[in-house]
Amino acid sequence: MKINQQMFLLAVEEMNFTRAAQRACVTQQCLSNHISRLEEEYRVKLFDRRPKLVLTDAGRRLYESLLQIQRIEEAVKLQLSSDYQFMTGALRFGAHTSRSQVLLPPVIRDFREMFPNVHVCISSGQSSQFRRDVMEGHLDLALTVNAKPIRHMAQESIGEERIYLIAAEELLQKRIGSWDVSRKSITVEELAMLPMTCNPNVSTLQDVVENFLMKKGIVQNIVCHVGDYQTQMELCRLRQTAFFCPEGFLLGKDLFQNRRDVSEQVRILSVEDLVETVRLDLISNSLHYHPVYFTEFSRIFHRTYMNYMAAVRKKVAAFF
Repeated sequence: MKINQQMFLLAVEEMNFTRAAQRACVTQQCLSNHISRLEEEYRVKLFDRRPKLVLTDAGRRLYESLLQIQRIEEAVKLQLSSDYQFMTGALRFGAHTSRSQVLLPPVIRDFREMFPNVHVCISSGQSSQFRRDVMEGHLDLALTVNAKPIRHMAQESIGEERIYLIAAEELLQKRIGSWDVSRKSITVEELAMLPMTCNPNVSTLQDVVENFLMKKGIVQNIVCHVGDYQTQMELCRLRQTAFFCPEGFLLGKDLFQNRRDVSEQVRILSVEDLVETVRLDLISNSLHYHPVYFTEFSRIFHRTYMNYMAAVRKKVAAFF
């Protein structure tokens, strides 16, 4: 593929000549010259530059055609050399910090055994930001929750998770007069009696919970906004607050260890009538070229997640 075409692909992925030039390690003027020569060669306008940079119809058709050429070239390379050990490149992946902590270490270990020369860059954040980053070319792949379909976004659903309430037994007994230690679930009316923590940012899980409670006419007593589950867990252990948690975060939280004093236990409770789940999706930009190590990373991540969730559900089943 010609250098002009490669520069054009970078410009489309970034939709910003400055960032594209930085990725290509050239000046912005150099990149602009490459684009201009390509426009002269094909005798078409590839970008509308004002008020902001957007592709023309001709630019969009050229972009999709060049992606097909890239795929063909990559397939030829793989046919000539199938040894992954010598493949180079980079993979940019986004995931919530709490999920990264439990899932990514084994994923990266297995991935690097196959592709030791591929650099992996992990970004943390929220699903809404990841969707923008993937579509704008800042990330190659991201783990999101309840991804809404949009044009040119490919998504692979890897699982659904139930939502549980996590609360200290002592807090339950203190706030709910009729509470019995043998119970495994809580009503929404009792839930309203508990001080709660939740994520301060736009949270898919929080949206699901709020919509459910709104239908029940219940308002949470949120006393603290906390951006990560680990801190929420520590507040819970101190018998200060309770919080909602998807089941994917349960393993590794030391919830299943028996304590001599029942009042010191941290409880996993289902909420009566709460049947909604959160769906996990791996998303990518369908217009972007994805090398073979991208597919392998997705496969390894999916397999690791399924094994992890099997262990979680085995523990939860024994707990209940």
